[in-house]
Amino acid sequence: MPQQKKKHAILRCKVSRGTFTNEFFVVIELPDGRVLTSLADVSQVVFGANRAAAGESVDAGVKVSVVGEQKGMLLVDLPRETFSQGRRVLVPPTMVESKATA
Repeated sequence: MPQQKKKHAILRCKVSRGTFTNEFFVVIELPDGRVLTSLADVSQVVFGANRAAAGESVDAGVKVSVVGEQKGMLLVDLPRETFSQGRRVLVPPTMVESKATA
């Protein structure tokens, strides 16, 4: 059976600086009120106009792989596990932006 191809995308979130210079704290606010938190390496974070300064949270994105779809939601793999569950989470398509390359 052929392996399903993962689609690379950007998941909208908020980020702030982590403990280490290459680390960011990621906050994913879901429409149902749940908040997922994780850490991500700087190479996995996509910034908009502003980059997070120390003690500041900014709108950004984190690189994810879309691995499936369930009941109108996208199943995505985050760069790392969240603090409350694993790496694989369901998010609404409105929070995800497609990207052409990995």
